[in-house]
Parts: sequence; C-alpha cells; structure tokens
Amino acid sequence: LNPYLNFRDGTREVMTFYASVFGGELTLSTFAETGGMGLDEAEQHKVMHSQIVTDAGLTLMAADVPSAMEVSANGTISLSGDDEA
Repeated sequence: LNPYLNFRDGTREVMTFYASVFGGELTLSTFAETGGMGLDEAEQHKVMHSQIVTDAGLTLMAADVPSAMEVSANGTISLSGDDEA
C-alpha cells in the first residue's frame, strides 16, 4: 500500500521537495504530455501522475486534481504489486 496524495495544484513543487528529503527517483507526467484528457488548456500543465521510488522501498505518488473533480479530504492509497493473483 502506497500513499497517493492529491492536490488542487502544486504537486510538482511538493514532490520535488519530498524527493530532496527522501531521495530516490522522481518521475512526473502532465496532462498535456498524455493527450490532454479533455481538460481546459489552462489545466494542461497540471501533474497527472508523479511518483518517487527510493532505494529503501518507499513509494509515494501524487497528482493535481482538475477543477472539475473533487479533491479527497481523506487521501487515497494505491495497492501495487507484481503478483496479480
């Protein structure tokens, strides 16, 4: 189980900060880089998905939530693994 943080905006800055604290590799993709997903041009710069993976096994993910969607007040988690069964 990995935490998945959601923000209205600012994910790039938050994840860059966390990468400086925890180390590891940070990957980011924006809505524009993935075809836009039908969002208004003003939101194309937002982070659709980001992830930090550290050598210690920490995985932290985050995204900017478009204005047409609700931001979860409770946060979310991601269940990840190699064994589909």
